[in-house]
Formats: sequence, C-alpha cells, structure tokens
Amino acid sequence: MAVPKKRRSLSKCRKRRNTIFFDKLVGNWLKRREWFFRNSYQKEILPSEQEPHIFKFPGFWPNKFVHQISSKIKKIVK
Repeated sequence: MAVPKKRRSLSKCRKRRNTIFFDKLVGNWLKRREWFFRNSYQKEILPSEQEPHIFKFPGFWPNKFVHQISSKIKKIVK
C-alpha cells in the first residue's frame, strides 16, 4: 500500500527540522553532527556500571507511617 501523502505528524516534522538545517554560509542542507556522534563519546564519559543512589537519611522514617498511627488512634477513640 502506498504511503499516505500529506499525513506526516507534527512531531516528525519538528524532529526533521531539528536534525537537518539549511546552512546559509555554505548554501546547502546539513545535519546537526553533535546529535549523531554523541553516542560515541557519551559511552566514554559515563561509567560502565552505574551504582544505585543511597537513601540519604535512613533514620528519618519511623517504623510505622503517620497514616497507620492515626488510623489506630481513630479506632481507639470510636
């Protein structure tokens, strides 16, 4: 089946507009190279195995949360 004409979504048009642009100095259409080559140098910067974030305040939370305690108090009062 043929591709429907004039049915390109706005997001696809925006994506193409961001990746391919008209260079007025040279006078032709160019690709934004940083987007295409980012993958090659990004791997070197990032660590190979990322560590999970440690919870900063482990002693902050009590054993039972506030809503559990308040529900018990409501049962006792009734």
